[in-house]
Amino acid sequence: MKKCLLFFIILLMCSGCAVKYNLDIGEDFKFDESIRLDALNDVDKEKLGSFHQYIPVNFDVDDASVFEKKFSDIKYYKIKRGLDFINFSYSHNITGYHDSYFIRNCYQHVTIMEKNKDTKRAELLLSTSNKFLCFEKYDNLDDITVTITSKYKLKDTNADEVERHKYTWNITRDNASNKYLYLLLDTTNRDLTLWERILEGEYTNIFTVSLLIFLVGLFIYFILKKKGDWKNRV
Repeated sequence: MKKCLLFFIILLMCSGCAVKYNLDIGEDFKFDESIRLDALNDVDKEKLGSFHQYIPVNFDVDDASVFEKKFSDIKYYKIKRGLDFINFSYSHNITGYHDSYFIRNCYQHVTIMEKNKDTKRAELLLSTSNKFLCFEKYDNLDDITVTITSKYKLKDTNADEVERHKYTWNITRDNASNKYLYLLLDTTNRDLTLWERILEGEYTNIFTVSLLIFLVGLFIYFILKKKGDWKNRV
């Protein structure tokens, strides 16, 4: 059973499950991992509902029995079910995420490293080996969306889409041979300037409302001034 992730056994049964992998990197390097399968038809809804195995968090767990029942000394993903989806989630620290069962099954090498720690140039690097391996193992998997979010400031990434603090990779069979993840974040937590905060969208609503109030006030001022000038003429 080792290295044969039971999560993807569902994919062998599904004719069209959509897979979304989400990771949020929070303060103090908290890695909230979430993997969701959505059924695209009624048959797959039934198959997702029949999945009752447990998924251990650590990639190196190799005893088949840990998938069939829970053991007190083994950490497991939390499972949430809906009418047409199943979701696996776990909150890791930086060391634990390096051994995540999901990410390590799809990439041969995963690097998560703090650079220039405790300096004004502190960074967090997340990168993987080039090849996405899961398409070779699971015929019914055609694509997967990987999304990483973090409030840390972006320094560099090879993500397909970048939207503020959200970075998305669209992995398919066509690009899997050279579809690695690369994300470099500034973790200094320095105080941003007012202009940087506005650009980051932190003060967008406040700035917009303040500008609107200023323009309305300016409009009223000119109206009153015009009326005053007209009365003086009379």
